[in-house]
Amino acid sequence: MATIFYVERINLIGIYNISDKIHPQSVDNVGMYLFSFQLLPKLAESTSLHLNLLNSDYIYITVYLFLIVIFLYIIFKNSSLKNKQIYLINLNLNEFEDRLFLISSTMLIAIYFISISYLYKEIYFLGLLPFLRKNFLYKKNFYINSFYILILLKFIMLTLFWVLQTSFFGTSAFIKGFNIFTKGIIDNVLIIFLILLLLKFIKENIKLRLKL
Repeated sequence: MATIFYVERINLIGIYNISDKIHPQSVDNVGMYLFSFQLLPKLAESTSLHLNLLNSDYIYITVYLFLIVIFLYIIFKNSSLKNKQIYLINLNLNEFEDRLFLISSTMLIAIYFISISYLYKEIYFLGLLPFLRKNFLYKKNFYINSFYILILLKFIMLTLFWVLQTSFFGTSAFIKGFNIFTKGIIDNVLIIFLILLLLKFIKENIKLRLKL
């Protein structure tokens, strides 16, 4: 894992530096482009301001903490399951697709939590596809198949939603909010999966090294 971060250190530093220069004025302006853990909290904050409902700062903090609890609960819950092979992916680092999947997963997780940014994300999602496509249906792993389909839906469905929004509902705050909310949910599901995979990979490698 240290090697992966070392190899990708230039990209990570670039992402961090750019995050200091780019600050979207409001989530409703660039929400469909954002890729960040802060997307849903920012959406809740923006909705509170738009409707003049409750305190927007409290709404933001509440949703943020709620998401943290959800993430931690799912991660600890799944980490305690006895048969992890049912739903997690085994990586073979001798295969190019597997290494690309691991590097792309690491970068996506880092980007997701480092900053509220809409740059540097699509190329890393595309980096997941060769491995998923190679294993799609071949190993008949429900988890792999579902994850692969969800990524395809992310690109296809959200692009369709964005086209409909800009073409017919450009002034509708409700449609914008719905599209942003849908994207936020899909992104969270994908990131939770990647975190579970990465933790499993780290755990197995630690065990392997200890045995050596």
